[in-house]
Amino acid sequence: MMIKEKIQNMYFTSRDRRRTKLAEWREARNSTKEFVVGTTKMVKGIYGVPLWEINNQFKKLAKKRKLEENIGEKIVIPLPMKKSSEPLTSLELKQVEEKLHSLEGFELLQLSHFALLKPKYKEQKLFHHVSRKVEIHIESF
Repeated sequence: MMIKEKIQNMYFTSRDRRRTKLAEWREARNSTKEFVVGTTKMVKGIYGVPLWEINNQFKKLAKKRKLEENIGEKIVIPLPMKKSSEPLTSLELKQVEEKLHSLEGFELLQLSHFALLKPKYKEQKLFHHVSRKVEIHIESF
């Protein structure tokens, strides 16, 4: 009888250990998911402008080496059309441009190329849509 009880106690304790490890792992996974979802919502967009897409474009431009040859020119990043026919107000445009300046990809772009870069968000009203783009003006120091 004694041996049977010891084996049952060992079995229950190992099962309990597995359950606690599984519960800890699930809790860590859920907290990581919440963190990732929170950061993606933060970077996802502002006023319908896809900041994550612009950030990726900035990172791709940071990898290019020939950006210094284009001093005095501008680089245009086209964005998807806006479905509403109302362009952003001047206050909203300023907020969007501030967000563009604070993007990680833009900081990488400035650090990788020794040029003064000025991103501008522009909208142009068409018939029932608004076309959008980001222009980066390249100037020397």
